[in-house]
Amino acid sequence: MSDIQKHDQQAYNHLAKFFAKYWSKSRLSIVLKCDALVNNLCECFSSVIVEARKKSIVSMLKDIRRKIEKELDKGDEWIVVYTGRDKYEMYSTHGNRDKFVVDLKNHEYSCRKFN
Repeated sequence: MSDIQKHDQQAYNHLAKFFAKYWSKSRLSIVLKCDALVNNLCECFSSVIVEARKKSIVSMLKDIRRKIEKELDKGDEWIVVYTGRDKYEMYSTHGNRDKFVVDLKNHEYSCRKFN
């Protein structure tokens, strides 16, 4: 806020009237308010099966099944460790060695992919 105040006093005065949760990106909810995600998923899926769509129906379905199985196998690349009080740590066993904390009680996830 001090940076905003130095840059533009009028903007600072306007923002100071409201709670930060209404305008600060760090305080915004990450819950989706529209179906854009569904459309993005459809577009993503369509882009993955472009080559398979050129084949006969049986061959296309086999290719799609293989791609889905390959993606499901990626889920086996995580180790989940219970750390107590409904908290878990997830460790990647492949590639970048990511680590995330999942708090089931408070519905908090450090990766923010599930919110």
